[in-house]
Amino acid sequence: MAAAGSVLVYGAGASEPAARHLALKLGRRGHRARPSSATGFALADELLWLGHGDAVVIFQPGRRLREIEVLIDRARAVGAGVVLVSDELGAAFSGSVEAVLSAPHTPTGITAEPLTGMIVADALLLAIDSLDENRSVEYSHQLTALREQLLGP
Repeated sequence: MAAAGSVLVYGAGASEPAARHLALKLGRRGHRARPSSATGFALADELLWLGHGDAVVIFQPGRRLREIEVLIDRARAVGAGVVLVSDELGAAFSGSVEAVLSAPHTPTGITAEPLTGMIVADALLLAIDSLDENRSVEYSHQLTALREQLLGP
């Protein structure tokens, strides 16, 4: 992910907040990232822009959606790497993705569904920061400067 030309972060339904969170935070660190929650034919438009050297992060807890299979197939076809963040689908897709990261749900269901995905996203961000701390700090300073401009005097 750290060396990817761009990162497509996918999460549909309850997984969408985790996908949006990771894409936003990657952008704040100077990485080209875009979230997607598209399903059906709308997903095809998103997949057109996926290319060699890109990365895909998929947040999908338990249901094996057709969109996930098509997304992984497209990534394979163009030479993009895939990371799956899931509660139950790791075994089903472990042979077709670069990494499976576990994001288990609480047995009680007390926490919101995207919570563990967001925690995994933050761990990924910390790992990326550790690879190029200067880049992350520089983009953080730029973000602060832009926010100060927007606040005005």
